[in-house]
Amino acid sequence: MRLSHKNGGPGVVISGIVWILAAATTYMDSFSTGILVFFVGGMLIHPVSLLISSKIKREEVIPDKQLTRLAVFTLPILFGGLYLAYVMSQQQEALFFPIMAAAIGIRYLVFQKIYGIGSFVTLGATLIIIAIVATTQNTELALVPLAVGIVEIIFGIWITKLTTAD
Repeated sequence: MRLSHKNGGPGVVISGIVWILAAATTYMDSFSTGILVFFVGGMLIHPVSLLISSKIKREEVIPDKQLTRLAVFTLPILFGGLYLAYVMSQQQEALFFPIMAAAIGIRYLVFQKIYGIGSFVTLGATLIIIAIVATTQNTELALVPLAVGIVEIIFGIWITKLTTAD
């Protein structure tokens, strides 16, 4: 998985870009448009990251099928988080992005096992902390996706540059 997906870093960077686009759209247009950008962009993360990974990897590698299955088994975390975030945002819009940050943070905790890179635990914990702070503070609606996007881009670039020996 590390070799075939470049440590998972490109996916994290693309996810960060999606979060920042959702933040910008939420800030400049509306919350509902921001959610739409977040949802559509989220569906593009995997295919775009595969394309990028194929362009920057040095050799053709077939990923471990058990680890690929583990990644697929974490998708209910995303779908459950999306459902919960949407339902809760009907009561309070400010909860959508923190709930999604927590759900994605939880999923990154599993990525440590998938990619064998401990930095995913730090990334996941950071997103969960952002979610907790955002739900206990009165933060601007677009601030959470902006913060998550910046964190993901920084971690994603760093994780992509790790060598298999790291």
